[in-house]
Amino acid sequence: GVMSGTSADGINVALVRVDSPAAARKTSKAKEPAPQFHLLGHAEYPYPKEVRGCVLRSMNAARIAVADLARLNFLLGELYADAVLATQRRFHVKVELIGCHGQTLYHQGEPELFLGRKLATTWQTGEAAVIAARVGVPVISDFRVADMAVRGK
Repeated sequence: GVMSGTSADGINVALVRVDSPAAARKTSKAKEPAPQFHLLGHAEYPYPKEVRGCVLRSMNAARIAVADLARLNFLLGELYADAVLATQRRFHVKVELIGCHGQTLYHQGEPELFLGRKLATTWQTGEAAVIAARVGVPVISDFRVADMAVRGK
């Protein structure tokens, strides 16, 4: 899993092995065992100073060029991929799937009126397609957006 928080201090990577309920069933007496999670390793990679500055300026910016937001999206995807690849090397593990939350640039949990419709909204950046192409495995992202779509906060 890959995460970067609203402090924009860097990228956190956790390598987790998930044993399916079928695998857990072999070792559990419970009727419906839950998947088992095993932390294999974790690492943190600070953002370069210029990147952190750009992220912080982009959060809730009154004015920013769309081109700069698009560039930041791809740059963060590259940095997330770098972090995953470095963590794989460090722990001698090859990931099969990546979950990436992305960098939150804006979050408004309570609905507000916008162009005639009340909306809650959130925006995380860090292009999942870039991560997938660089690392060579599927990437699942937009967790918070999916939660907000069903009225989460």
